[in-house]
Amino acid sequence: MSLNQTADAAAPAAASSAEVRRLLNSDPPAAEERARDILKAQPENADALLVLAAALRRQRKVAEAKAILEPLVALQPDSAFAQLEFGLALESLGQHWEAIASFASAIDLAPTFVDAWCALAGALAHSEGGPGKGAASAIELVAATMKSRRFSEAESALRELIEREPECQPTRLLYAVALLAQDKGHLALGVLDDLLRRDPAKSFYRELRASALYDAGDFHQAIAEYELLLGDGHKRPGAWISLGRALRAIGRQDECVAAFWKAVEILPVFAAGYRTLATVKTIRFAPPIIDHLRGLLARPGLLTATRAQLHFALGKALQDAQRYAESFENYRLSNEFQSTGVSGATEPFLDLAGRSRAVFTPEFFRLREGAGCASAEPIFVVGMPRAGSTLVQEILAAHSAIERTGELRDLSQLAMRLRAGRPGDRHAYRYPEMLGFADIGLFRSLGEEYLERTRPRRKAGSPFFVDKLPENFIYTGLIHLIFPGARIIDVRRHPLDCCLSCFTNYLPEGPQWLHSLDDLGRYYAGYVELMAHFDEVLPGRVHRVFYEHLVEDPEKEVRRLLGHLGLPFEENCLHFYEREQAIVTVSVEQARRPIYRGSIGNSRKFEPWLAPLKKALGQVLDAYPEVPNFYPALRASFSLRLA
Repeated sequence: MSLNQTADAAAPAAASSAEVRRLLNSDPPAAEERARDILKAQPENADALLVLAAALRRQRKVAEAKAILEPLVALQPDSAFAQLEFGLALESLGQHWEAIASFASAIDLAPTFVDAWCALAGALAHSEGGPGKGAASAIELVAATMKSRRFSEAESALRELIEREPECQPTRLLYAVALLAQDKGHLALGVLDDLLRRDPAKSFYRELRASALYDAGDFHQAIAEYELLLGDGHKRPGAWISLGRALRAIGRQDECVAAFWKAVEILPVFAAGYRTLATVKTIRFAPPIIDHLRGLLARPGLLTATRAQLHFALGKALQDAQRYAESFENYRLSNEFQSTGVSGATEPFLDLAGRSRAVFTPEFFRLREGAGCASAEPIFVVGMPRAGSTLVQEILAAHSAIERTGELRDLSQLAMRLRAGRPGDRHAYRYPEMLGFADIGLFRSLGEEYLERTRPRRKAGSPFFVDKLPENFIYTGLIHLIFPGARIIDVRRHPLDCCLSCFTNYLPEGPQWLHSLDDLGRYYAGYVELMAHFDEVLPGRVHRVFYEHLVEDPEKEVRRLLGHLGLPFEENCLHFYEREQAIVTVSVEQARRPIYRGSIGNSRKFEPWLAPLKKALGQVLDAYPEVPNFYPALRASFSLRLA
């Protein structure tokens, strides 16, 4: 389980808008002033109280911060962020062991909370003396780097620290966290095994090791590790959720659901627990649970993140009860609370898509033909979230020549490295513009690096593997450059069903455009336009699977798909749900049953509230499944060139 998250939507949102968050980091006095202004009008605003406490602590007014945080933690017992802030205040007051207990509580609530792990490592370095004492200042600097999500930089710094002070356990702990934050669970395991040999009594080493096993895809061992951890009698609701997710990944559904329920049994106000239960498609909340959720939402002074999760759970419960108006209102509120409130969420994508269309021309590709890596091993399954990519992945993985590797971040990380450009570069040298000036050997080396990075995920040694990260459609041009022989599968679903499914799923780690029907429509239209461009400049390069066609005639579509891959048809691909399989996406339950029609037309239940989405989709909605005629001038240009 990757540690590249914040506390699963634990950070305050309403009072801590993008503006206030920036102020908190750059100008704590201004953040304090803003929080106090909010509290004048809303004295019980828990988000503003958290921001105020954080701003005070950053100004060394620690006693004042602690006085605010102590009752806040008592009132918000499921907030990992509040526990973290309280621990930081205690640490500043020299109460190291109390701080460690608070950081451990934050981790018990949110095991993937990077900032809590960083704070724990720093507190351990301060409190334990010996080798850790000398490294404490260096650990604080590295932790600051990690909080800025510069994990690769932190990894390098930590390797140097370990070489200087090999006996410092907090440094090794932080190194394991940095690795896990980059989806390198297989590398973190060796570090954590060494830490457990040195000090088997530290339960948080075991908890991090379980996360590393999950991240490495070793779900059976992760389950065993979680069971050992939870057998010590300590109440760890977040670890029960983690155990449930590992059980869910391998299809042990009843045990998974029991683990999720155990989390809310331990902590009946645990918003993350109810939200997680609501993601299980087979669960229907009984009327007493619906009443309980309403009661939890009625409490004064709730954190925005708590409201977001409870409204999502209630929205799902009311949808199952066919109370669609109430359901939609709760989904809307959940998305509103998840949003930063900053407008223009789709603009960065639309800008990148526009610049990609300008760069990736037929002439551009002709001049670089065959420049990439010769391997045809990767199969990239791309598209919008919630379009059916998990279903296509499972169909492919049932073939004897293909294995599943899941949603890999390696291509996007390589692309992000290119997108960052070089210090001092002008605007024109950003990605993808910089590809026009790159040495032609770059494309082959990027392909080889991608294969090397993904190798640990390939357990079966099959000739081909599926990289199913939907957002990789953005990098279709880059994929073609670095892997001219690899296959690209674009999975497309009706825009109303697809966008509504995004809106009614809880995706706090996703981009901001997921939280607005208008933004969702604009993003979907931009996606269709970008893929239409690649259809023009790379004819036949992308194979498209329409979800509705796949559901209507599975065998025909699967034969088409395998034919595009140059592979023979295998009956197993139609019976993918009968295989033992590990799946970690939100579509896990659907992927373990035969193809069904139930998800087609789901948007009709919410038809009265979809006007903003329809307007934003425009001609893309009217034309589906055909593609609007985006490029008449471009087509005329191609015809002239061919003539």
